[in-house]
Amino acid sequence: MKRLLPQQRLLLRGPGRLRGDRGGAALTTVIIVPVILMLFGLMIGVGRVALAEGAANDAARAAAREASLATDPGSGQAQAQEAAQTSLANSGIHCVQISVRVDAGALAQGVGEFGQVSATVSCTAPLSELAIPGIGGSKTLTSTQSAPVDSWSVRSQAHPDQTGPGWPSSTGEGGGEGA
Repeated sequence: MKRLLPQQRLLLRGPGRLRGDRGGAALTTVIIVPVILMLFGLMIGVGRVALAEGAANDAARAAAREASLATDPGSGQAQAQEAAQTSLANSGIHCVQISVRVDAGALAQGVGEFGQVSATVSCTAPLSELAIPGIGGSKTLTSTQSAPVDSWSVRSQAHPDQTGPGWPSSTGEGGGEGA
């Protein structure tokens, strides 16, 4: 029988395998697989939080839009609150607490004056629903969006210059010109 040289024995066992290297692949797998699974879980959690922040942005945008269409600041706040809650419910985000603040001062301006309405929506959502089940705590998602007020829409609070002929009266009937 031909005797093998040490270099030839190494080639027969395969590259990188020495006599004391048995079970190394299993050990590597046992260490690496949980780390990779935790990284995937972290990526999923971060992605879900980003989606929830997008839902808060959508809710704030819907609230600002609804408030900008209102005829007065009081109804603007109510419509914005309803729009934000509907938007968050449709997105699947469960909020423990929802806060909607509307700056609707532009609705009190007269017809023909430019203005913007802004809405800030804050939603406190449990991390167990946003990220990975079993994680405690909560995350407050806050977003502020603005929407322009239609400068030519009729609002409930008429500017003093907007009375008389040509302007609608409070009863809804035309004022003078063309009535």
